[in-house]
Amino acid sequence: MRFGPKNFEEEMKKTGGDIDKFSDYMADRNLAMNADFHHEPVMIKEVIASLLVGKTGIYVDGTVGGAGHAYEILRQTDAFLVGIDCDSEALQAAEKKLAQFGSRKILVKANFVDLGSVGKFEHRKG
Repeated sequence: MRFGPKNFEEEMKKTGGDIDKFSDYMADRNLAMNADFHHEPVMIKEVIASLLVGKTGIYVDGTVGGAGHAYEILRQTDAFLVGIDCDSEALQAAEKKLAQFGSRKILVKANFVDLGSVGKFEHRKG
């Protein structure tokens, strides 16, 4: 099935607009990314050079995906990272990739537009 804006709206209506239910629905319909999730970060050197303003503090990756940028942030700093994604499989891939950083990161299943409500940064696995 080809998935575009019209399909997205139709499929989203089936879950009442709830992004968590939609993500689970997508996975059940085998429309979400599969267990072999892989994503190559775009312009990694340029992005990291622009983002790193200090070696400590808190960085937020609002679309953590496969954690390419998040990995580099944690590798090059002593900072804490909050990774946000609404895709359960992306979060699982990010958890694997970032495991070596232990408690320096937390991953949250949410949409980046809900950053204000993520506040507590409680870890939720999808």
